[in-house]
Amino acid sequence: PARVEIAMLGGNLNISGGSDNLVTGTIDYNLAEWKPEITRTGDTVRIAQDAKTLPIPSDGEMVNRWNLQLGSSPMALNLQAGAYEGAINLSGVPLTELEIRGGASDSEVRFDTPNPQPMDSFDYQTWASNVKLSGLANAGPSTITFTPGAADCLLGFSGPTQPARTDNVTRAPGSLNISDPPGMSTQTYFSRRP
Repeated sequence: PARVEIAMLGGNLNISGGSDNLVTGTIDYNLAEWKPEITRTGDTVRIAQDAKTLPIPSDGEMVNRWNLQLGSSPMALNLQAGAYEGAINLSGVPLTELEIRGGASDSEVRFDTPNPQPMDSFDYQTWASNVKLSGLANAGPSTITFTPGAADCLLGFSGPTQPARTDNVTRAPGSLNISDPPGMSTQTYFSRRP
């Protein structure tokens, strides 16, 4: 499988499927320092803003909008973002691994249809965020590691497949709500680590 790495400093991030290539899309920004670098090494494609901080334009108007589409080849996806608003719809994207690291965000990650590829793991870490994950049973990972830090989170396990084993969910300030699939209790597959 290929590997796609996306690293943005902050702004607006939208990711979906539907590309004819591994990854396509547009990135709009209004400061030269925010220009992302796109590299390909072997089977890995990396799209990254390498600046250490996100400078603010003199007029105070920040533009950093990423609209990306992923393709239909099996891939591992690594996403790192600072403070951002985002809609990440991974319905039907063939993911073998998924890792998301986010700063203060208001985001939703959705799996409306089953993952066409068996997923080994889904690792999600966030801080001071409002996060909604839906369709986790559609994602089909073998394990989920979820680490919220002072965040308000909703985990939805809808989907036709057996939910993943969720062994590692770290307790943190904020709220964590779990939406059970019809006819199934989260108590059968969910545990929380202090």
